[in-house]
Amino acid sequence: ILQTGPQNLGASFTFVNLTGQKLDDYIVNSTTQQIPTSTLPPGTYTWTISRGNSLIESGKWIKQ
Repeated sequence: ILQTGPQNLGASFTFVNLTGQKLDDYIVNSTTQQIPTSTLPPGTYTWTISRGNSLIESGKWIKQ
């Protein structure tokens, strides 16, 4: 579940694997939004929230 502030509505949420391949891209349309991850294999992923060319936030997510 993605939880973010209302200032990020309309921004892009992106999952990337460790080889740099973009896996999924979602538009943030709610301050609490479910991101489907069931099809992703176990591993470490990076995520970003951005608007245009401006990075808002980023982090790592580990699926076991």
